[in-house]
Amino acid sequence: VRLSSNAEHFLIVPFGLLYSEVTASSLVKVDVRGEMVDRGSTNLGVNQAGFALHSAIYAARPDVKCVIHIHTPAGAAVSAMKCGLLPISPEALSLGVVAYHDYHGILVDQEETLAIQKSLGPKGKVLILRNQGLVSVGETVEEAFYYIHNLVTACEIQVRTLAGLGGPNNLVTLDPERYKVQRQGSKSRDSDDEDPGDTQPKWQVGEQEFESLMRMLDNLVGALDTYSTS
Repeated sequence: VRLSSNAEHFLIVPFGLLYSEVTASSLVKVDVRGEMVDRGSTNLGVNQAGFALHSAIYAARPDVKCVIHIHTPAGAAVSAMKCGLLPISPEALSLGVVAYHDYHGILVDQEETLAIQKSLGPKGKVLILRNQGLVSVGETVEEAFYYIHNLVTACEIQVRTLAGLGGPNNLVTLDPERYKVQRQGSKSRDSDDEDPGDTQPKWQVGEQEFESLMRMLDNLVGALDTYSTS
């Protein structure tokens, strides 16, 4: 996550923790070169090769405030398919144009940085790293999560469908141009063309879904606290 207080400082997961172990206080603050600014509550450092992907995107895209990069079995499977992500589900259509980046090993040099920036482009939100994993970006954490969540689901649908049908030639595909998804909240809250008489809240991309999941987590924590004290 790019910090709003300083555009050149970022929070990243420390190298050496399982995702289930990560807390807000354990996040590491680094600069755009991956150099340590604040170690957080652990003595762990940063995976420089892992941050190279993030820093390449942040350097080229000042609009991006959050980058999510994950490896899931279904995502890795789709990343290795020559056909890429197929338009066979609403989740796949919701992603817009999906970019791809060929595998070149560990991401460490300047040439690879430029290649990543070119692959994602100036407006892309979703990037599939061939034979590796999935990336999403957003102007907010909620937007980046919206894209990665739908991308993971779309990959799972595709893998299961292909396993049952035997090949892409047996699939019913959708026309992305015909079924363009109109996402609620695609306009900024301070957009000039808002209707002053419209009393409906203006949600940004992914904000409603993210808040609902946060409520679910809060309810789970509350339930566990009640159970532990009863």
